[in-house]
Amino acid sequence: MSARSLTLIVVIALFGVLTTLALLDVGYLGILKPHFESWGGGQVIADLTIMCVLGCTWIVADARTRGINACPSC
Repeated sequence: MSARSLTLIVVIALFGVLTTLALLDVGYLGILKPHFESWGGGQVIADLTIMCVLGCTWIVADARTRGINACPSC
């Protein structure tokens, strides 16, 4: 296993632990609630949404250019 793959696995595992702890502490709605309580929080959620949409758009366009499926599990 390459160092790159190992690093990716460790990052995903740590993010999974962080997500689990957050969900156990405040639940699904508790994670989103702070983003709707101030303009700063709203700006963060807007940035994340825009980046996710742009990223998905780029992935689909790139997959079509290469002639492959954009969803690896489909």
